Amino acid sequence: TASAIACSWNPAIVKKMGEAIAKEAKKEQISIVLGCGINIKRSPLCGRNFEYFSEDPYLTGKLATGYIEGVQSLGIGTSLKHYAVNSQETRRMTSNSQIDERTLREIYLSAFEEVVKKAKPTSVMASYNRINGEFGARNKYLLTDVLRKEWKYQGGVVSDWGAANDIVSCMKNGLTLEMPDPKGFHTDVLKEAYKDGRITGQELDNWTKNVLQNFVSLHKNIEENYEVDMEEQNQVARKLENESAVLLKNNSVLPIGKEKKVIIIGELARQMRFQGGGSSHIQPTKMTNAIEAIREKGYQVTYIQGYQNEKEELGEKQLQDTIEKLKQEYRKKDCVILYFIGLTESYEGEGYDRKNLKIPQNQEELLAEIAETVGKDHIAAISFGGAPMDFSFEKNVGAILHMYLGGQAVGESVADLISGEVNPSGKLAETIPFSEKDTPAWRYFAPPNDDVEYRESIFVGYRYYETFHVPVKYPFGYGLSYTDFKIETQSVTADANKVTVKVKVTNTGSSYSGKEIVQVYYSAPDSAEAEKEYQELGGFAKTDELAPGESQILTISYDTKDIR
Repeated sequence: TASAIACSWNPAIVKKMGEAIAKEAKKEQISIVLGCGINIKRSPLCGRNFEYFSEDPYLTGKLATGYIEGVQSLGIGTSLKHYAVNSQETRRMTSNSQIDERTLREIYLSAFEEVVKKAKPTSVMASYNRINGEFGARNKYLLTDVLRKEWKYQGGVVSDWGAANDIVSCMKNGLTLEMPDPKGFHTDVLKEAYKDGRITGQELDNWTKNVLQNFVSLHKNIEENYEVDMEEQNQVARKLENESAVLLKNNSVLPIGKEKKVIIIGELARQMRFQGGGSSHIQPTKMTNAIEAIREKGYQVTYIQGYQNEKEELGEKQLQDTIEKLKQEYRKKDCVILYFIGLTESYEGEGYDRKNLKIPQNQEELLAEIAETVGKDHIAAISFGGAPMDFSFEKNVGAILHMYLGGQAVGESVADLISGEVNPSGKLAETIPFSEKDTPAWRYFAPPNDDVEYRESIFVGYRYYETFHVPVKYPFGYGLSYTDFKIETQSVTADANKVTVKVKVTNTGSSYSGKEIVQVYYSAPDSAEAEKEYQELGGFAKTDELAPGESQILTISYDTKDIR
């Protein structure tokens, strides 16, 4: 999912993901992939956050550009979505995002601008919601004034399913292709409008030309009997997740030596969560769960179910049976417990928002009992979810490896990472707060009416926490490794157009190869007249795999126009 791959901070592998998805689209004779979704994560409670990259527009724009370029390199079209200011699922068909121009430009449109100009997506999908009073699919300011006239966009503009509210108004204000609602298409309404003169022949010609150029023309790229090596695709999925998982805590519990016995607890290890819910739900071609994958590495594995995914309560008998079995199997010196924990299917998905950051109570209760019984020093939590959650269980474990929702090869990836064959190199693409009440939009998110006020302004995610000194559980850009890195600034140069930073990155550890991500932030001068965030992301780069003692020079630059 986008929430997972964003933690790779690596546009090159997001491009590889786009290519892999395009291959399967070609196999299924599909001309356009609906994605990628680049809405900014205004609140961690949005039910569809698993589909989006980040709380930061710069990181979002760079990753999405990689994705669009990857898909379109094979002749498959894309649909950049959901344009725009689409930050909640609650009343998504009718809500009205009320936002000032500066916040709109700096936070919610800047990733769209980057991707439209650099990657030229086949189509842009208009969102369901209203933006400052007008629905996305008929919003002249967004679709015509900004997208067409200002950004010079030549591609197609398509509605979300059922979002073309008053088709004549939609077409006149910038839509070129309608997706149906439950009653189908509104062709008859357009015909009537043409007959009575509300639509001109020239307008019809313009819209038709756009559809022919951007949608119908893709048919030529369909290939009969296009073959895809599904095992190779599975290995791509595995590599993507290996570079995206985030090590949040590690008191020398991970990686696990082959001489150790592994006790796996939790149904999420057997029935793994690897994707979000809703219209993006798909059947995997292959699914190896973590228990099987870790056994395949040569570990002696004992599995205890512990809790059930679809239940909230932990029965007394189940609790006692789990602890009893654990006592029989656990030997302090030669055992590591892998506890699988996180958001289950019912906790997040398209069409509804979460009310809080809580995870299922039965998972937390059982973990607390296990830690009480054997101590936390030999417990590693393997966590899952498409969005931030309550990590207060951290006090009961010695390590946390966060997988997000890692695709069909996530079980194999867990095995690669806990064994040390792969060193985790992901960094959080969003802040994980202590509580939903700490988030900047808390008082305004998903209110009990349609008027959604973006009163937190530009202070979204880390821009808020760092400016106003709000403590967080894990900050944006955070992630650990099995090794250590030293980062030395070589030079900083600037001219009228560009700021360039050169750094030397050295793996100073002695045992593990690994990759490091360098992030460059900038701050406005104190005398700046406009209210500014403490700092914002200006650029980033990821090293190659560096062996112990090995160094690499990274050059990171950003345009001075981006700091205006």
